Amino acid sequence: MKRRNFLPATLIFCLAVGALSAPASAAPAVEWVDPPGDANGLPEVESSPRPSDPELDVLNVSFVHKGENLVASLKLERVGIAAGSFGSVYRWYFKLKDSEYYFMARSATAEYDQLYYSTPGFYRVDPLGVEDEELRCDCKASFDNKTNTVSFAIKWEGIKKTLKGGELSSLYALTFRRYPNFIDADTARAPEKATFTL
Repeated sequence: MKRRNFLPATLIFCLAVGALSAPASAAPAVEWVDPPGDANGLPEVESSPRPSDPELDVLNVSFVHKGENLVASLKLERVGIAAGSFGSVYRWYFKLKDSEYYFMARSATAEYDQLYYSTPGFYRVDPLGVEDEELRCDCKASFDNKTNTVSFAIKWEGIKKTLKGGELSSLYALTFRRYPNFIDADTARAPEKATFTL
C-alpha cells in the first residue's frame, strides 16, 4: 500500500490557522526623544537644580493607540514637584486642520491640591490667546515614579467624535511650573514630519 504524505496538507492547515489568529497590524504610534538637561531652572530660586530641573526635563514623548484609549506619555528625568512651585504641568500639543489642541496633566503638593483642581483636561487653543476652550474629556492622568513617566489617556472613540478624525501634526510636549511661577521649562518637539492619525 502506498503511504501518503500528509505533511503538505498539515502545513497548509497550520499556516491558515496562524493567519486567522495573527494579530492585527500595529496600532498607530509616534515617538521621539528630547535631549536631557534642557529644562531651565529658575535663577531666583536658590534650591532650583541648575541648569535644569529634573522634574520637568522631558526625555521621551509618545502618542499611541492602546486598547480603547489614545495615550500620550512623556518620560522625565524624575517625576515630582519642581523647586520653586506648588506643582508641575505637562501638556501634549498637536494641530488638526486649522486648529491647535492639547492634553494636560497636572501634579501638585498636598496643600495646593486641596485648594485647586489637578484633574486632566483636553483643550482647543484660542488663536487670540484669551482663553482656551475646554473640550469634553473622558480621560485620566497617571504618574509612575518607577519609570518616571507621566501619561494621559483619553477614550479613542470619544476623541474621534470630538475631532472627526484626521492627521495630527506639529506635535510637541511642554512642561512648566504651577503657581507662583508659570514659566516654561522644557519644550520637546517631534521631528517636523512626525504625525499621528486618528
